[in-house]
Amino acid sequence: VFTGGEFDTLPMTQKSRTVARFLSLAVLVHVRSGDCEAAYQDVKAVLSLSNAMSGEVSIISALIKNAIRASGTKTLEQALSECEWSDAQLLELQELVQSLDLRASIIRAINGERAFMLTSIELLPITVLKTANKQNALDYFEESFATFTSSWEDILKVQKENTNKIAKNAPGSIQLMRSIATTLLAGAHEQFIIANMRIVAHQRCSNAALAAKRYQLKNGTLPQSLEAIPNELFTSGEFSQELLTDPY
Repeated sequence: VFTGGEFDTLPMTQKSRTVARFLSLAVLVHVRSGDCEAAYQDVKAVLSLSNAMSGEVSIISALIKNAIRASGTKTLEQALSECEWSDAQLLELQELVQSLDLRASIIRAINGERAFMLTSIELLPITVLKTANKQNALDYFEESFATFTSSWEDILKVQKENTNKIAKNAPGSIQLMRSIATTLLAGAHEQFIIANMRIVAHQRCSNAALAAKRYQLKNGTLPQSLEAIPNELFTSGEFSQELLTDPY
């Protein structure tokens, strides 16, 4: 990615999205033809493809990864209503759904954007503008990274505050030139956080649906509520109430 710089067209990333679309379509075809084993393998393939892209180092690539993940969880939920998979298969799907670490993925992508931004600032014609923009950009990224251990709601709140602060502090042309990098970044980063929160919601809904299906296998009926599902059916690891929390 860095070889092509900020103008790279990311051909392999785009091809990955095409593969994901094909696999999602294949799942639906297999479900309609009654081949749930093939559907299961293709659902796993879509989820694994998005997981494989978790190391992408640009926001655009990370957003494409998110689109693939959204396609995978949607396809999973469609197939889940038609196929009778075993508890072991449902557990494996749960582990795949939960295995994508979106916080780590966001940090990688924003680190990549920091590198792109600092490289782009070097193209500015006036040295003093380069220095001011680099310092403002580094301060902005440091503030952003400091929030990523907080709740999703708090991450978004801080990002909105940063966006508003940058807009408020750059009304004049001189100040705008000194902070043009962060002015361009802030709005995009806010939307990037919102996009990732949507994927978190997708993942948690898919995981809850899988837990409900596992409950049905064990008890012969669907649960009356999420609270009726034992914690161990939500995850093979340590249960966290966050699995049932709306990120918004």
